[in-house]
Amino acid sequence: MPNWCSNRLTIEGEPSVLDGIEWAAERNSLLNHIVPMPEGLRHSVKGYNSNPAIQEQMRQAEKFNEEAYGYPTWYEFANSRWGTKWDIHDAHIYRDSDTSLTISFESAWSPPVNAYSTLTDMHGIEMVEATWYEPGGAFCGVFMDGVTFDKVIEEFSYEWIEDNVPPLVLDDYGDCIYQMIAMMEADDD
Repeated sequence: MPNWCSNRLTIEGEPSVLDGIEWAAERNSLLNHIVPMPEGLRHSVKGYNSNPAIQEQMRQAEKFNEEAYGYPTWYEFANSRWGTKWDIHDAHIYRDSDTSLTISFESAWSPPVNAYSTLTDMHGIEMVEATWYEPGGAFCGVFMDGVTFDKVIEEFSYEWIEDNVPPLVLDDYGDCIYQMIAMMEADDD
């Protein structure tokens, strides 16, 4: 079970492009919509098998996939092209207008910043802005205008958070962060 990273993604662009993104997000397939995973990688397997013949088959499949798709398995593709292990989970979609869409969702371990970068270059997209917060790994960040700003939360104190966490992150996740500080302070008492 991964640590889940909370994400809030806002996209502005042509209505027909946003319709496709909304459709994919409703099916928790947003990242595959932005950067499609090759079909040949979807069910690939990585790991170890004690049976030498099966292990050799796995090795050969990885070699074939590397040559055909540039990645030995789905896992390397997802981490490299999306920036996270799996596609999105638990999406909540808000269509602000015909040309603006906001999606809140969870991603495994980290935000899909590589997919955000690809999204900025898609035809019909005018603006991509995202924030994230992952309490287990104690990090947060912002993606805006193609630039990623990541911040490790070094100290769970009100003063440190106010001085160091980007305001957009506090707008989206301040309540969660402050609640964690209050729980930590209560545990210390």
